[in-house]
Amino acid sequence: MVAFGLALGVSLDVAAKARWTVRVELGPELDTNPARVTDEDQDSYDGASQTAAPLFRLVTSSDLVWTRGSHRLVAALGGGGKLHLTDDGRLSDELVGHGSLAWTVFGAVVGWRLEGQYYDVFLRQPVEALDCGGLRAPCPPPRDFRSGRVSTSLLIGRGATRGTLSVGYTGLEFKRDRAFSHHGFRLGVQLWQGFRVGRGDAITDWGLVARYVATARFFGGLGAVAAPCADRDAFDCVELGDFGRRDLNHQASFALDYLGGAAARLFYTLEINRSNSVGESYTRHAIGMQFTAPLVLGVFMTARLVIQLSSFDDALFSEQVQQASVNIDIENRSRLLLHFGFGVEDSE
Repeated sequence: MVAFGLALGVSLDVAAKARWTVRVELGPELDTNPARVTDEDQDSYDGASQTAAPLFRLVTSSDLVWTRGSHRLVAALGGGGKLHLTDDGRLSDELVGHGSLAWTVFGAVVGWRLEGQYYDVFLRQPVEALDCGGLRAPCPPPRDFRSGRVSTSLLIGRGATRGTLSVGYTGLEFKRDRAFSHHGFRLGVQLWQGFRVGRGDAITDWGLVARYVATARFFGGLGAVAAPCADRDAFDCVELGDFGRRDLNHQASFALDYLGGAAARLFYTLEINRSNSVGESYTRHAIGMQFTAPLVLGVFMTARLVIQLSSFDDALFSEQVQQASVNIDIENRSRLLLHFGFGVEDSE
């Protein structure tokens, strides 16, 4: 996937207490698989194929930061859209809207934060699950959802060593099929250690990040049980039970950050999902890197590579519909993204 963009930023300081920032990014992009068709889909469904499609993308965001003494209030609004230029990608056209509000109280060593987030995706042509033969290709990708989260966090540390402990409530509505909608409770822990290397103009900043999140999910639909069948890979090998689906999801991630003449991140994520519904328990590994560097004439390049491997305890399903997406570019799959941009920022 290759993208070209333009980023514009404007910041405004009022009595050193408030700052407003606006960012706009637009440009063409090439999506190599807009329908997110897998190799298995091509073998199982007539007309399902991996076809590249050009598109035009627009992403906007606005942040207002207000600080007074030990208190800080951050409000953010944003949105974006992807419009494919050929019929092969039209089912994947989408609009995204998101917002967040966070209030933080800082102390010498201990602080506190209360925050809320909302994220909504609108597909150009929403399709009901029954019209798709379940959730399989050649239907639109499973991004037709809205999600929200409210959490409170305890902030501990000072200087280059910091930690965060958070608890919250989260929910996701999958618009195509309410059986996959869920809500639940979330517990997270994050540790960050920063350090500097070098002297004088050759100083570089590094950071180590370790993070763990556990989420208990309660789904709107019933759990599935195994049913007798001749082909273990067929969908008729399962049937609905008389109990609600419940999942316990664990995510652990580790990252190494670098900031010098360029910015880079190397990361690894382990996700383990355990479910009382047949076919929904899995283990997922993701390793990747992101690199941003200036080129010439104010142009910068960002490259992001993610390699993802999944294994399922019961191979009845090959995909999961729920994602932790908080950005128009973040998806639950392996991916390569190249982005070229130009930034302008004014301050007063």
